[in-house]
Amino acid sequence: MKMELTTSRKNFVSAMKMLRSLGRPRKGAEAVISFLDGCVNIRLDSGVTGCPAEGEWVGEVRVPASFIISLISVPPTGDPVVIRNADGRLCVGGSSIDCTWQSPPGAAVWLPANASLGEILSLQNKYSEDDISRAGLDAVVESATEEAEKKILIASDALEELGVEPYDVREMVEAIIKERFAD
Repeated sequence: MKMELTTSRKNFVSAMKMLRSLGRPRKGAEAVISFLDGCVNIRLDSGVTGCPAEGEWVGEVRVPASFIISLISVPPTGDPVVIRNADGRLCVGGSSIDCTWQSPPGAAVWLPANASLGEILSLQNKYSEDDISRAGLDAVVESATEEAEKKILIASDALEELGVEPYDVREMVEAIIKERFAD
């Protein structure tokens, strides 16, 4: 199946400006491009935007968020803007990059633009690994997990004289995250 969408340059540039206003994505984040109800949607960890489009598109395509950021700075010049997934590459106007296609998503993963460490870690309690991956948040969750582990080790070192082990602190942190960030 040919996966190709077209949208007016005006609509595309407007959608890119909206993404810019939502803030920069986290380091290592991915962008997820999908098509639903006549709208191409571009989702970063900092937010989502979309614009009317026409064409055929099934599933989602994941690319580094940095590629989308480059389109915000230098949007395609042609009108209409053609967005195509061909041979493992996402092409937007004259720019292209390797991409990963995935089948349509399960649960939509929601994360605030300025999410706290606890909010990011709570994603693992609310969504499947596949859903987190489809949302392009793997690197964000991995980085948050590493940061939390460093903090857990610092806390357990400070409490070592009281017989507190890293396992004890980790268990406490996980319980608090489950309680405070439950839906």
